[in-house]
Amino acid sequence: MNLKELILDRIRESVDVKRKILENEDLVEKILKVASLIVEAFKNDRKVLFCGNGGSAADAQHIAAELSGRFYFDREPLFAEALHVNTSYLTAVANDYSYDEVFSRLVKANGRKGDILIGISTSGNSNNVIKALEEANKIGMITVGMTGESGGKIKNICKYLINVPSNDTPRIQEAHITIGHIICEIVERELFNKVKEAIILAGGLGTRLRKLVKDLPKPMADINGKPFLEYIFYYLRRYGVKKVILAIGYKSEIIKDYFGFEFKGVSIFYSEEKELLGTGGAIKQAITLAQEKDVFILNGDTFFDINLERFYKFHKDKNSKISLALKRMENLDRYGVIEIDSDNKIVCLFRKKTQGKWIDKWRYLFNQ
Repeated sequence: MNLKELILDRIRESVDVKRKILENEDLVEKILKVASLIVEAFKNDRKVLFCGNGGSAADAQHIAAELSGRFYFDREPLFAEALHVNTSYLTAVANDYSYDEVFSRLVKANGRKGDILIGISTSGNSNNVIKALEEANKIGMITVGMTGESGGKIKNICKYLINVPSNDTPRIQEAHITIGHIICEIVERELFNKVKEAIILAGGLGTRLRKLVKDLPKPMADINGKPFLEYIFYYLRRYGVKKVILAIGYKSEIIKDYFGFEFKGVSIFYSEEKELLGTGGAIKQAITLAQEKDVFILNGDTFFDINLERFYKFHKDKNSKISLALKRMENLDRYGVIEIDSDNKIVCLFRKKTQGKWIDKWRYLFNQ
């Protein structure tokens, strides 16, 4: 086997393992269950601890860091920790007691009823992970094992077993970190994303860009091989938006054919204009399809990369019915201008004016 063939074979093997996970409904449900338990634990001011050896220690530290730091977007930290990170403790206990006890002693010291311990072992037979899970069970913690296909001894100790369908250590570890990332994404979405719906206004005629996009609606203009609108979907998905209402009109069939009713895990609903409604009319019609109390509203031909979590916090802190995201500009010739007071309340809107500094960049947050 030459080296290129080896590369291709290893990638195929990794893909095959993940395909087996996709086809295993029971395993997918276990991953969802564990993610849901972690969400509930954090809601109840509990913590999540991880332990493992070698590559599994790296995975434990990696997943804990995604939770305690951040995964997809800025938010408050979560109490998650890998038990091997204090090397002074690790070497002292291994030397004075036994390496088998390095995790169980920390579980006994830090674990509380309702906390979660995730023990990672590709074989399922790591003694120190087993002892940690046993100690966690005594305390009343929720115990989770992440192993290879057999589950090893851990399968009879932990309450929930995520056993990757492989006996090859590297492939198991690759699947473990994929599963860990998925769990982190679910946790962030469920705990921190308060706005799950967005309206994208994509129904304009686009007369000013007609020379550049003759046969397309303006939001479908090609940007580096993808329609502009696709980048807005990625942006909203990053902040956990689960449902998008596309307000469409001009050449709407092109948008519908491309995106369908689901794109990258985001559900899509269409509010189609039978006649030109204008901005206000398009919003009024589209918002009838929204179910959530708070809804983001964006223009489909404008990209303004603000932090939507901070925008939402501002919206709630101000107890606002409608919040607008503004951008400070020096050259105002092409824009309408908004003046705000010291409390960030809108004082006046000018359609076209050279006074003032702030322009509306089409990021709205509506409270229904």
